[in-house]
Amino acid sequence: MVIKKKNVIHAIILIFITWCGNIIYYVNTEIDKPLFLKNYKEVSDNGMFQLYNIDNSYKSNEMLYVIFPEIQSKPAYITNNENFSNNHYRLNNFNIDLRNIKTQNNEMLYDELKDKSFVITKMIYGDIYGEEHEVDLGEIHLLKRKEEKKHQYDLYKRVGTQSTSDKKRGVLFRAWDNISIDKVESNFYDQIKNKFEISINNVPLDEIKVPLKINRYDDIYVESTDNTNETHDYSFEIKLNISDPEGSMDCIKFNVGNQILYKDKILSSKFIKQLKNEGV
Repeated sequence: MVIKKKNVIHAIILIFITWCGNIIYYVNTEIDKPLFLKNYKEVSDNGMFQLYNIDNSYKSNEMLYVIFPEIQSKPAYITNNENFSNNHYRLNNFNIDLRNIKTQNNEMLYDELKDKSFVITKMIYGDIYGEEHEVDLGEIHLLKRKEEKKHQYDLYKRVGTQSTSDKKRGVLFRAWDNISIDKVESNFYDQIKNKFEISINNVPLDEIKVPLKINRYDDIYVESTDNTNETHDYSFEIKLNISDPEGSMDCIKFNVGNQILYKDKILSSKFIKQLKNEGV
């Protein structure tokens, strides 16, 4: 059988094109080191929070321990919980328990939250190769632990929750007395008010005038709409400080977040490219 020279040349060209395509594909999908999602969240009484990073699916977890330099913590060894993966990437979930993190004075970080709050923006992690890497975490508030005040009677009741496919989430409360909403508080609202639409009884939060009177047995419906389209992980509280005519005070808490694990195509090439461009 005679192989024509023309066919050989075509075969060589095809192999070369395929080889170049594989190189380009590898360069575009390869992650040099894990890409961490930035966080804008609060950590309250339970003393636990989660961090997420994305790596290539063929790699094993290379992280051994974490250090939070801003609070001078000692190395804390962590475990990796794999969430899900596709043919190219894997999303890793790391549980951070403040009860297992010691500060330089050998106190557990969770115990130190009895006296004060902390804000962490950086993390150093050590890998299996003996190297350490610094990561920009965003902004995580470790809130001072507060003892819940016991009231003689409830000023409100939580009735139910609602979540829809259009990124809306609402919680229905009911006033158990004639009350007023005296103040609205949030550590993050000024930073994210263009990313989440938050309303009380269908009135945008920015337009709420306090004190806002609520009659006994009237509903208080707090709703948030997630307009985020980015690689950040949000989880924080909106707090409504309330009181009754006798001076009893309480606080209605409403959690706002973007539930990033349920976002479509979190492991898509577009999402990964956005993470790389942010330099996380």
